[in-house]
Amino acid sequence: MGIRMSGAGRRSLVVATAALVVPATLALPVVDFSGFSAALGNQDPVTPTVASIALAEVDPDGLIDSPASGDVVPVIGDPNGTVHDHTDDHRGETDSADAETDSAIGPASEGLVPAAVTAQTSTDPFGLVGITAADAFDPQTRIVIRIKEEDGWSDWAQLPLSEHRPDPGTAEAESVRYATEPLATNGADGVQVRIDTPDGRVPTDTQLTMIDNPVTEQDGRLGTRSVPVDSAAAAAAKPTIITRAQWGADESLRRGTTTYADTVKVAFVHHVVSSNNYSEGQAAQQMRNVYSWFTQGIGVNDFGYNFVVDRFGNIYEGRAGGIDAAVNGAHTQGFNTQTFAVSFLGNADTLDPSRSAGDRIVNAFADLIAWKFAVHHVNPNATAVLTSSGPGPGQGGTSMYWPGVKVSSPTIAGHGDIGNTSCPGDFLRPSIPKIRQLVAQREGATFYTPSVSGSGMSWGSGSSIVVSPDATDASNFTMTLTSACGDVVRTVREDSTGSGRVALSWNGKDDRGRSVPPGRYTATVTGKSGGESFYPWSADVRISSGPGSPPDPCSPPTEFTVTGTGYGHGVGLSQWGALGQAQEGRSAEQILTHYFPGTQVQPVSEDVDLRIGLLHQVSFAQVRTEAISGSGGLELQLGNRVVPGIAGATYNFAPDGAYVQIKASVNGTQTTVGRAKNLTIRWSGTADPGTTGTSPTLLNVIGPGESFATPRHRYRYGTVEISSLGTSAGKRLSVVNVLDMSSYLKGIAEVPASWPAPALDAQTIASRSYALAKYNAGVRAACDCHMDDGGGPYFDQTFHAYAVESGPSGSRWVQSVQRTSSGTTGTVVTYQGQPIPAFYTAATGGRTQSSSDVWGGAGYPWARGVDDRWSTTVTGNPYKSWSVTASQARMGQIFGVSDIMTVQVSATLDSGAAGTVTAKTYDGRSSSVSGTSFRSALGLRSTYLIGVSSDQGSGSGGTSPSPTPGPSQPTGEPVSVTLLKRPTGKTIEGGTVLLKGRIKTMRDGLIVQRQVRWGSFSWQDRERRTADAAGRYTFTLADIGPVGTTYYWRTLIFDGSELVGTSPERKATISAQSSSSGGSNGGDSPSDSGTTRPRSDVSVSLVKRPGGEISAGATVILLGRVAPLNSGAVVQRQVKWAGTSWLSRETIQPGANGRFRFTVPDVAPAGRTYSWRVVVLEGGEVVATSSSRSAAVIS
Repeated sequence: MGIRMSGAGRRSLVVATAALVVPATLALPVVDFSGFSAALGNQDPVTPTVASIALAEVDPDGLIDSPASGDVVPVIGDPNGTVHDHTDDHRGETDSADAETDSAIGPASEGLVPAAVTAQTSTDPFGLVGITAADAFDPQTRIVIRIKEEDGWSDWAQLPLSEHRPDPGTAEAESVRYATEPLATNGADGVQVRIDTPDGRVPTDTQLTMIDNPVTEQDGRLGTRSVPVDSAAAAAAKPTIITRAQWGADESLRRGTTTYADTVKVAFVHHVVSSNNYSEGQAAQQMRNVYSWFTQGIGVNDFGYNFVVDRFGNIYEGRAGGIDAAVNGAHTQGFNTQTFAVSFLGNADTLDPSRSAGDRIVNAFADLIAWKFAVHHVNPNATAVLTSSGPGPGQGGTSMYWPGVKVSSPTIAGHGDIGNTSCPGDFLRPSIPKIRQLVAQREGATFYTPSVSGSGMSWGSGSSIVVSPDATDASNFTMTLTSACGDVVRTVREDSTGSGRVALSWNGKDDRGRSVPPGRYTATVTGKSGGESFYPWSADVRISSGPGSPPDPCSPPTEFTVTGTGYGHGVGLSQWGALGQAQEGRSAEQILTHYFPGTQVQPVSEDVDLRIGLLHQVSFAQVRTEAISGSGGLELQLGNRVVPGIAGATYNFAPDGAYVQIKASVNGTQTTVGRAKNLTIRWSGTADPGTTGTSPTLLNVIGPGESFATPRHRYRYGTVEISSLGTSAGKRLSVVNVLDMSSYLKGIAEVPASWPAPALDAQTIASRSYALAKYNAGVRAACDCHMDDGGGPYFDQTFHAYAVESGPSGSRWVQSVQRTSSGTTGTVVTYQGQPIPAFYTAATGGRTQSSSDVWGGAGYPWARGVDDRWSTTVTGNPYKSWSVTASQARMGQIFGVSDIMTVQVSATLDSGAAGTVTAKTYDGRSSSVSGTSFRSALGLRSTYLIGVSSDQGSGSGGTSPSPTPGPSQPTGEPVSVTLLKRPTGKTIEGGTVLLKGRIKTMRDGLIVQRQVRWGSFSWQDRERRTADAAGRYTFTLADIGPVGTTYYWRTLIFDGSELVGTSPERKATISAQSSSSGGSNGGDSPSDSGTTRPRSDVSVSLVKRPGGEISAGATVILLGRVAPLNSGAVVQRQVKWAGTSWLSRETIQPGANGRFRFTVPDVAPAGRTYSWRVVVLEGGEVVATSSSRSAAVIS
């Protein structure tokens, strides 16, 4: 990808190539250079400048001095004038990516018509240029370009169409533009382009895009190639990698959500085809240009390549998401998943390095791939099968394989080995065998991906699950088996005396020789050789239900509890943090310049009239006056006509086409006042009272759903304007309060007026800055206002008008407004002399957020994350801790998967707020959403998440208490807690157990956690709750069962994340009852209503739609009827699949005729067979069970 032109005068493109002879070398294993990388330090993000020129016209002069379509023009990046031609119709089940067929492609393009031609155009300096379009280019399109650098215009050269795109069908591919390869320059300031197409037309929105960014002082300190290699290490370790923060990536350019594969199978070698003559200090600049080309030019979510190697052997992090993770890229169309790409930063077709320089490049590729392969256990000399996602031959781009075709590829391959391209160029292509050899040497002793047999064996069958890692040398292996509940049940050890497969066999028993229940287990393999530890490998295995098997105790939880801290978006001034700083003696100016770095606090003119939206697009409005003292009134200005108000009248306003209709109501009698396009209301005691006098008066303004009796809509200052606006719903009213800055600020209700003066002044100055910035931005047409009153649709500052100054401590707030202004000037926060829209938030989790992290885009230089420890320490902050509960079904809607076991924060932002939240399902699948989306979906107060726990245990998303497997010892200030069980005698199956207790030394903030254990299982976390003021709490366990199970219960007391108390244990063994009963898995039952004793007088039918097999992702409808339908009866859906017992799902009330309907969306994964049934419950008793309905899920 990308090319670079250099030389003198009218230069010819360099087409010479060199073959590199890589000598045999000693195996020098990689060592961890992360300390060197950390010492480099991060630099401030550098945002490249981007300029575009539309390409749609043919300039006559440009047509004369550009090469005709039949002229031979060299293709940049292809010095031999050839490409790999693999356009056979690959439709077989498995193809090989090893074969190569070169077919010369003539550079002349006969029969094309000029579609867009520019004249020689002078531009601002740029370092990279390319052509993009909204629609695909015709494959026969020829695009030629020349640039002007310091030594004049270059010769014409042909830009090839780009082959670097996301996989078809992915979310990332939806917004990506079609493009040429980019051309890297040496600071060009002129360009000329010609495009010839078969029909003389260019695709929609064809543009020339130019990108530039400066070389920074930090760029010159990034080189790492001089770090010596220590040959004493025994296995591949992480090489030095220059991070995105170190090379100055502007993270605001990234978009979308990072996606991951389940593993890494193949490493692809590429070249960027950019400059080969950059200095080591210019390499980071090249990285930023290429990054901007991907994100701003083509519209890819992020850097296309996972890693980049420069010509000095330095390694750079490319795409974000975790350098050790299986991050999906946008580098090898059709094969971006289960692979990663390492690209050379330069043109490997024209590269002619010295022997040592070539060694540095090849060794850097080998160092990186060896470490990455060690992490993912990939054999560098093997092959792997990849599945193409297309689009297929002749569909545009370089794709050679139709969607769904399985392709066998070397685990280290060039782009041209699997795509129709010459990439990775004439230097790297013949070096790939040597890279494989070096990777194998650097990996040293390790093991490759294990084979797995026996997964899915039946419980009690006597079979075994065998996991067999492929050792490269004598090794000591350990396999740990962990249940879906998180409990380690078995450890298996085995040694190898040499290379080859090592069988780690598990017979389905725990470490004490007892058979474990059916379910999903995670097998984790670790090992050592010569004192060096291998990277771990893990996979899920299953034990299926068998005759007499116990139920799976680790079924998905029914409920999750999200705990967090802070309130608001987290950007800018932290209000509770400001209080904490004020209490420590800091001034308002110190507080503001801390939260808005790089700003100044200074006076500016505030002599403006603000328009504040009170009611937005409403169907009607009403007003009346309320005198503060004396007898005030109002007047209505209808265009040029002034209508005096009627004493004691309520005025009603409604849209009437383009007009506002006005009616007055007095003592139940309504009269029409008139109508007007422009209506202004004035009232007495304001700065502009008209004829109404000087008696202090309030105007009470309400809209639909409001009452005159409620507070917060009484206005003391300014005028009110009402107009009729056209909306998608027809004509609606806009009601706006027009008033001066000081009067507006008196009505801001953002912090308690009782706070210390510095905290109040900081808020006042921030509010004035925000208002002035919004005023400078102009009136918003949709509301005819600068800002709304905080109630929407823009949710600007909270404006409660007269309720603030007349409320508790209101005079202190008014004094703050007056203290921060003088005459027509007011104190504001400025950046480079201009007032900023000073964002503020209630509280954070200890550090504020960058505006770019929250809202995307380039962000504001003064809205960066800063320390906000005061939010977490200030007394009285009500947002220090909060929790929200969500059902399994709600979490399934958010993440688009079912049977979620855990939800955790998988990536955090610099502020500590959740960047990504990931759910893991019972069958091991993962699904992620952004922290912002997660907050929005659940209505959370912030994205500062502490953790996500469930009624089956705790997620690992934060610092919430983890499950306690053994006797618990309090770690904080201890408290005493009791626990009683009711009933005290027999516990009957299907009955209800009450666990009651009291915290004897009750204090604020204590949380009660119930735990349960049975059989061989350790303590399992269940629901949490808060005790009452006296410390009392109760847990209700309904439908207990099954018969014969002995349960132990206890409660834990937490103060924040600290365990401060543990109750005594209480025990019960479940007994049978004489009457029919059943369980619905509503309490501690490890079963699932699998055995029911239905009543003979109730029946239930069940039908599944669609019939037969189901496509993955489809929706299943379960329909049925209960007959007869008795009062209080409910229907519960149950499901099971291989390896599980019946699992209870949602419960609904049937219709009056007994009919019910369950909707099961997004049924997955392919290959699984589900069975569904319903049970009918009356008063917790199972009275009927339907026959089951089954279906296999197909892809």
